[in-house]
Amino acid sequence: PFAERPRAMIDHLLKDSGVALKGFWEAVMPSDVTDEQKHDWLQDFQWLLNQGHIILLSDTTVHLAKRGEGEVPPAKKAAAKKEPAKKKAKPESKEGKAPENLTPAPTPVVEDAKEAEDAKEAEDAKEAKEKSKTEETSGEA
Repeated sequence: PFAERPRAMIDHLLKDSGVALKGFWEAVMPSDVTDEQKHDWLQDFQWLLNQGHIILLSDTTVHLAKRGEGEVPPAKKAAAKKEPAKKKAKPESKEGKAPENLTPAPTPVVEDAKEAEDAKEAEDAKEAKEKSKTEETSGEA
């Protein structure tokens, strides 16, 4: 359900899609419009472009956008979206609730740093042990 001006544009493109922009305006816009009314027509044209209802190509031809073969008409799309949303809302509401009185435990920064330091020392010791083994093997040969 478009307003009067956008409907006139769409109706014209239904009959004559691919018309040159100049010819489109001559056919659609009344000749006795004021500058303010012309501005309104241009805004409606821009809105139709932005919404994807019409297409303006670089060769200045205006085309009516076609729906894809598998695309569902907007009324059916809206109905289809409502049904799955209801199904999804119930599981999300159960999982989405956080348990009450759940407070995050404070992280002991000092212990984490100590553990990281101990892990590094253990890794260094392991590397040193492996290095000494390779030196013993190379010395015996």
